Amino acid sequence: MKFKVQWLDNSFIEQKAKEFLDRWDPSGEIPIDIEYIVDVEIGVHIVPTADLFPDEVDEVNTDALTSSDLSTIYVDEEMALNPRNENRYRFTLAHEMGHRVLHSELFKSLRFDTVDDYIRFHKQMPEYIRYLLEMQANEFAGRILVPTEELIPAVETQIEVFRKKMQEWQNTPQWEKLPEERVREYAWDRIVERLASRFEVSRQVMEIRILKEGLRQKYPIKPPK
Repeated sequence: MKFKVQWLDNSFIEQKAKEFLDRWDPSGEIPIDIEYIVDVEIGVHIVPTADLFPDEVDEVNTDALTSSDLSTIYVDEEMALNPRNENRYRFTLAHEMGHRVLHSELFKSLRFDTVDDYIRFHKQMPEYIRYLLEMQANEFAGRILVPTEELIPAVETQIEVFRKKMQEWQNTPQWEKLPEERVREYAWDRIVERLASRFEVSRQVMEIRILKEGLRQKYPIKPPK
């Protein structure tokens, strides 16, 4: 079986993510209601499935799969129905939308309809192709859940909040002893935590989005003198 997957740079994926949001979520409200978009707007069936992949299938490290006709997303039932996994569930749906948008021709050509079909397809796929597919879908997911247009002003707001806090703290004895780098890392740690909560994504997703946009370099945080 031949697998043909194109290299897609981040600017291309960003454009596809923007087109996706412009079409399906033009309001720009945060957090993005990805489940509503997938289920209601696009009409893809979301099917929570118990024991989606057998325990012995170690090669398949995923929480979901999209059918080759792109009509259905089967998601791990425990992940989908447990409120504690909400951010993970949201990212999983966005990830599967990445496959739908970026890899539709490949999926349609494979013609798998069951989990067993998918496992066979997964095992036959070269590792570098699998890595490419997953990396691209992850990039797409991060960009639709944390759109650049909403991320940058959100970061600017949080930095301004923290700068005001630093003005309040600067004359305390504890503050004077803190190295500048430690202050900077503490500030970014708090910013990531707050924005991850606001956008309803994991800390890891938010950290990656901030890194990809170069926002730490663009907005250096320096303690007041």
